[in-house]
Formats: sequence, C-alpha cells, structure tokens
Amino acid sequence: MNSVDPIELHALMSIGPMEASDANPTEEAALLELSPSDFATVLKALQTISCQSDVRALLDCALRVVLDCSFAKHAFFLLSEQGQLWLAGQATNSDNGVSVELAEHGHELLIALPQSILQYVQRRHRNVVLADLRLPHPFSDDPGLGVRGALTALCLPLLRQDHLMGILYLECTQAGKVFSANKVAQLELFMAQTVVALENARLRANLLREEENFRNTEAALSFKRILLRTLVEHCPFRIYAKDVDSRFIFANQEVARVMGASRSEDLIGRNDFDFYPKELAQKYYNDEQALLRSENPMIGIEEPVIDQSTGKAGWTLTTKVHLRDDHGAILGIVGIGMDISERKEMEEQFVRRNAELTELNEKLSQAHEQLVQSEKLAALGALVAGLAHELNTPISNGIMAASTLSEQSVNFNLAVAQGLKRSVLDHFMEDVSHASDIMQRNLNRAAELVASFKQISVDQTSAQRRVFSLAEVVAEIVFAMSPTLRKSPISVEQNIAPELRLDSYPGPLGQVLINLINNALLHGYEDKREGKIFVNASSRKDGQIELTVSDNGVGIPAANLNRIFDPFFTTKMGVGSSGLGLNIVHNTVTGLLGGQVRVHSVADQGATFTLILPAVAPHKAQDDNALLHHHQFV
Repeated sequence: MNSVDPIELHALMSIGPMEASDANPTEEAALLELSPSDFATVLKALQTISCQSDVRALLDCALRVVLDCSFAKHAFFLLSEQGQLWLAGQATNSDNGVSVELAEHGHELLIALPQSILQYVQRRHRNVVLADLRLPHPFSDDPGLGVRGALTALCLPLLRQDHLMGILYLECTQAGKVFSANKVAQLELFMAQTVVALENARLRANLLREEENFRNTEAALSFKRILLRTLVEHCPFRIYAKDVDSRFIFANQEVARVMGASRSEDLIGRNDFDFYPKELAQKYYNDEQALLRSENPMIGIEEPVIDQSTGKAGWTLTTKVHLRDDHGAILGIVGIGMDISERKEMEEQFVRRNAELTELNEKLSQAHEQLVQSEKLAALGALVAGLAHELNTPISNGIMAASTLSEQSVNFNLAVAQGLKRSVLDHFMEDVSHASDIMQRNLNRAAELVASFKQISVDQTSAQRRVFSLAEVVAEIVFAMSPTLRKSPISVEQNIAPELRLDSYPGPLGQVLINLINNALLHGYEDKREGKIFVNASSRKDGQIELTVSDNGVGIPAANLNRIFDPFFTTKMGVGSSGLGLNIVHNTVTGLLGGQVRVHSVADQGATFTLILPAVAPHKAQDDNALLHHHQFV
C-alpha cells in the first residue's frame, strides 16, 4: 500500500493517540487481523462484487458493500474519464436500510462534495483520512465538508496499474477511529476488486457494443448485398464483369438471356466466342483488349448485338470501365449495356418520315404557290370581267352611231341621185356631226379603259420595278375596280397627295390594294348596308410612306386579329374566300416591298390596315431575283 503522506499525518496527529503506521497497514496484515466470521463476510462481498458484469449493477453492489462493512453514513462513487471526475452514484445508510441513487453517464448528481480533497486524491493517488472534522486540518476551509453533519471522512483513490479509475468518498456521523487502518485496508480490498470488476464490466460492455455494431453492420451489409443483387438481377440493363482475358466473372440474368443461357452462372469462365458469331465476338474482344491497354473508359458506345434467345439483331448502348483492386491494379473490365434497338428503329422511322414530310412540304409549297397564282389570276380575271362590261357600253354606242351614219349615207346617196335639196343636205350634215361626236366620245372612253387596264396588266404580270406616282396607281386600281364597286352600295374615296412617289413595284402594290378592297367588300359589309372605303397616304418623318385602307363596316372580331394573316384562315371558306388574300398582302408587303403591315379594328366601327412602305424599296441583286423573291413570298 501507499506510504503515509505528510498531510495525512497532520490529520491523524490532530485527533490524538492514533499512530501514523495505523493509517495504511498492508492488505495482508489487515486480512490476518480479521476473525473467521469477518473473513467469510469479506470473501462473500468480494465474490458478490466480482460477479457483477453490468457497470450500474456493479456500482450499486459496491456502494452497498461499502456501507455494510463500515460505519459510514454516506458513500459517493466518482468515476474518472479523460482526467475528469463525475459522480456516478451515492448511497445513504438509514434505519430503513441502504438506499442507492445512480446517475446517468455524464450527468452528475447534484451533491456538494469537498473539491479540495477530491483534487488532492486525484492528483496524488493517496488516501485521505479525517478522524474528526471539528479539529483543525488542511482541508478545513472546504465548504463541502460537514454539510451532511459528518464528523469523519475517508477518501480513497481507485487505481488500476497506477491509473486512476475513480474515487470513493465516505462520510460518518461519528468521530474517532471509525476508519481504522484495518477498516481502510478492507475498503481498499473491496475497491481493488471493484476496479477489476469495473474494468471487466466496461470491457464486456464495449465488447457487447462492438458485437451489436458488428451485427448491425453485418445486417446492413447483408441488406445491401441483397438489395444490390436484386437490383442487378432484375434491372433491364445488361451488367457484367470480365477478367483481363475477356472471360466472364460475373453477369446478371439479362446478359444470360441475351446470350442464350438459362442461368447467369453458365457464363462464368466463358467468353463471347462461346455464344456469338465469330465476327461479332472478335469485335467485342478487340474493343475490350484495347480498353485494358488504355486509361480511358468506353462511355456510351453504340454496339450491334444479336439476341441469341430470339435470333433478332439489335443495338445496345454500352459503357465499359476498368475493374481495379484496392491498389489500383487492373483486374478486368465492368460493363453495362442498355437495349436501344427500339430507339434505333424509331430513329430510322424518323428519318424516313422526315424525308416523306420534306417531300410533302415541297408538294404543299407548290400547291400553295399555285393557289396564290390562282388567287392573283382570279383578281385579274375580275378586272377583265369588269373591263369587258365597261367596254361593252362605249363600243356598243360607237357601233350604233356608225350603223346610223351608214344608213344615213345610203339615204343621202339616194337623195343625191334624185336631186339634192338644201334641207336634205343640212339634215345629213347634222346627223354626221352628231354620230361623229357619239363615236368619238365612246371610242375615247374605250381607249381610256384599255390604257388603264394595259398598265395594270403589265404591272401585275411582270412585277417590274419603276418610279411611279402613288396617287396614279391607286386611281388606276380604283378605276379598274369600278364595275365591281358599282354593283355594291360601297364607294371608295382616296386622299393621296400627287407628289408622293415611290421607287418600288407597282404591280405587287396594286395586288395588295385589290386584296384589301375586296376583303372589305366581302367581310366588312355583311349586312349590305351602305359604306365607304378610304384609301389615304402620307409621308412620315422617317421618310417612309404610310398607306391606310380603312372601312366603316362591322369590324374584325378580336379573337381573329392575330390570325387574319395566316394562310387559309377565313370565316367564309367555300363561299367566295380562299383564305389567301390577306396572307398575300402580308408576304408581299414584308417581303418584296420591304415594309410592314398591321391591322386595327373595333367592333361595329370598321377595320384599318396600315402599310408602312419605304419610299425606295429594298434593292435586289437583279430584278429577276426580286421577282423570284416575290413569288416565293406570295
């Protein structure tokens, strides 16, 4: 045992005749002084302590044994972890027996203890025995002493190979030699066994905890193995591993199915030559050997494959990477493949469908161009029909005047043969003058119509560029459409300054005006009420020309405003409208004429089409290119 510390000697000497040597007798000497009954009690207590395998049960047992074999009123057991003390349990001896209170790990019981004594024992690993707390001693100033009415105190270090495992602190309400050297030796013996049992209990607890962790880890690994095996076996991908000679060392069921094997185990140790045609197997082998010699993996490679279970050729999207051990050495390859046969077939169908759609689009484009030309010819045909009607009147009048003059000439010749009279001559001259006047006026009218139509027809059919007066072109268009306009209660008013001139394409511009006026006639006045169409133009500050065609008809529904320029959109399909008129307007204005077109309409207040045209149309490389561009747009 430990030798007597000076501070212990001071305490011992302060209480009277106790000898210093009595404080720390050897354990053997203490045991020799025990009676047979006491020895049996000590042996039984030691056996009881040594049988405890649980830390809490051990602490409970040790505290009870300590109070049973001593006259202590209170016992406190402190454990040391990483140099820190924490109160693990306390016991109190009363008339009702021993009561024990244990703390949870790391949570001290709220008990006031003499910290100076605990720190001394913790630091020096020596006993402290205070025989009478009423007498002066080195720890008298500690506020933790005597709070429970104690007169005697004992503090023992619990050592294991000079390592502090804990501290036992005892208090007794009696003074004197309560904690004799023999009693201290017995308590040290109990505590020595407690330390051994405590270490064993901790080791056992750690072992149980490690076993539990191992079981949990094993269960988790087992679950992961089951999960991984289930995923690998039942996923639709082809997963496999091969050694450096391209022999299978692992394969899932999907790989076995494709290769014509009933089980994945049938592939182990075999290679592709055992299942695929030689040429295909050689390709796989060459690719894998090249991968083994390279540092770069094969990612997303499309490979041909033959499904040996069906004999059908297909495609797989394959990724192959190196299989390495823990030290980075290459053991083989790991591959994963996804069947993309259906996707490849869809791609081929897409290419075929795309070619068919391209061909169909070309046919539709040709049909659209033919419809546009038909629309233009229909408008021109309407002008021809109107002109024919207009020409019929002056020509008929001229023919009638000429016929009358011819008849008068016959009569005049007869009168001359019978003898000419002055009255007959005067009458004849009057008829000739009147007939000549009629023929001249009607022939002039016919000439004006022919000249107007000639200019319009040249512009419409050639789409040639020239400098022209906007007012004259508009007037010609309105004049040419006058037969159509006279059949309806709608009139056209134009307000265009004569100095407005454009370097552009009058034919396409005339086509635009004809389509806009016809659109107003067809859609703007469904109730046949009287109305007016206004054609106005003015010069803008930016040098462009703003041309508007407006009416006071029923207007355009708001839902249709965003669609009226779409091809084949019309509200009168099959009843006089092809749905191409305004589409031609939009394409011609934004294409060949280089301008913009927009529409504004309010219900029952008519519609206004506004054309913003450059005074000089965009120049093309050649007029022929401009004409071709015009036809493409319309």
